[in-house]
Amino acid sequence: SNERRKSDLKERVVVLVALTLLVFLPIYNSAVACVGLFYIAVSIGSCEWLLGVYKSSAFQSLYLGKSNDKARHVCVVSFALIGLFIWLAPWFTNIMPWVLGPCPGHKLAMETIEVVLLVSDSAQLGCGRYLGGKTKFLPSISPKKTIEGYIGGFVITVLYACLIRGWAIRVAICVFC
Repeated sequence: SNERRKSDLKERVVVLVALTLLVFLPIYNSAVACVGLFYIAVSIGSCEWLLGVYKSSAFQSLYLGKSNDKARHVCVVSFALIGLFIWLAPWFTNIMPWVLGPCPGHKLAMETIEVVLLVSDSAQLGCGRYLGGKTKFLPSISPKKTIEGYIGGFVITVLYACLIRGWAIRVAICVFC
């Protein structure tokens, strides 16, 4: 059990370092990288959607139920166009930073992600384990989340946001909640 915890911790640290270097730092430093990464994520999601639709029994029934090849081609093209629209719609809205320049609130948005995701989750995990949390909190969503971890994480996150990042306490509380 102790060996498993060590390997689990090692994997988590490797993932954290990789995400920080390959994702978080580039999008923190560049609005263009942020938009580009978002576009890549939407593109991958759209491809997954198209593959899921293609493999679905509803699509197969619709496709195979058509009486001739022309009707089948119309079916395929219509589903492809729906996927293309889903794929291109975010692209048109997210090309604006390249046209208009970076968003002035980009750094604050990335800082908010840092505070909410990195600090909050880490603080909740640490407090829950350190305080020996027994009272489960939303077990259907997160089976290991405890009230003790949530409250401790809340306090640490608000302190971090106020003392390290200079946020007003009401802003920190609103962002966390």
